[in-house]
Amino acid sequence: MRNFRKAVPTLAASLVLGQLAIADSKDESRDAPRPDAVVNQAIDDGQDAAAEARQRALDAAERASQNRERGANEPIERESLKPVAADHAALTHELQGFIANCLVLANHEQVTLSQRAQEHSQNPQVKQFAQKLINDHQALNQKLQQFATADHIDVTNATTAHGRTVGTADRNRAAPSTRGTTAADARSNAPDADARNNRTDQNIPRQSNADRSNANSDPSQAGRRATADSAVDATRHGSEGQHVSAGDSRLAQELFALQQDAARQCVALIQQDLAQRQGEEFDQAYLGYEVGMHIGMLAKLKAAESHVSGEFQQVLQQAQQSVMQHKQQAEELMETISRRPATSGSR
Repeated sequence: MRNFRKAVPTLAASLVLGQLAIADSKDESRDAPRPDAVVNQAIDDGQDAAAEARQRALDAAERASQNRERGANEPIERESLKPVAADHAALTHELQGFIANCLVLANHEQVTLSQRAQEHSQNPQVKQFAQKLINDHQALNQKLQQFATADHIDVTNATTAHGRTVGTADRNRAAPSTRGTTAADARSNAPDADARNNRTDQNIPRQSNADRSNANSDPSQAGRRATADSAVDATRHGSEGQHVSAGDSRLAQELFALQQDAARQCVALIQQDLAQRQGEEFDQAYLGYEVGMHIGMLAKLKAAESHVSGEFQQVLQQAQQSVMQHKQQAEELMETISRRPATSGSR
């Protein structure tokens, strides 16, 4: 009995320890994930990964589509730049043509006055100098003709030495052609070219009966009207029969017609002055005009040089040297003549 009493505490302690162990095992089993929860978590993780991969694929497909659209649009953008480039090239060509026309006109002024000096001067040195100017300026015109766009350029006097008005035939011939490329030529293949030309034709002012009657009574006005009408016809149809927009080149042609008329007036006024002089006075006046005109010619060449390129620019650079020599020779010849005793023909 005594032994039993001793064993009871030990047994009780064992039972308590056993219960504690059972409780701990229950807690551990409760904390441990159950198999079905592990499976569900794995499924969720897989779905998230699949959704993320699908989104990445959609994003990549969208970027590829955008790249394809951009690539398809690039040729269209480049195509849209072609008219701009064509217009720039045509404008450059038209400007260079206008410059060449004006320089050819200036050379004709020099040649015309020098021919007058050849006929009326009594000084061999002046005659020799005048012939040199004729040769050099005609040679320069030969080089400039390849860049000019006007078919016929001259400085036929607007009035004679006696003030009589010259007919309008020369004025009509002077209307510049549209030889070469213009902005409208560059766009002539566009689908709306005909519509654009039709609109341009509608915008061209029509000459009224009153205008025509006034022009017929005023030869100078008739000449200007004929020049303008010729310019319009040329720009409307082109030198090769192509449709050309009159608005693109008509202004340049009108400006050149004005330049040509001014040159004729200038030559006529100088010839009127020279006609009143003889001998040394004639020579001095002629040489003085040549000095002034060569200064103007040199200024034109220098100004034009920055607006042209290539062979045209080289021609202008060479011409500057020749023009400066002419000016210097005219000044030296004036000084030489002024040191000589006055001749009986001088006034």
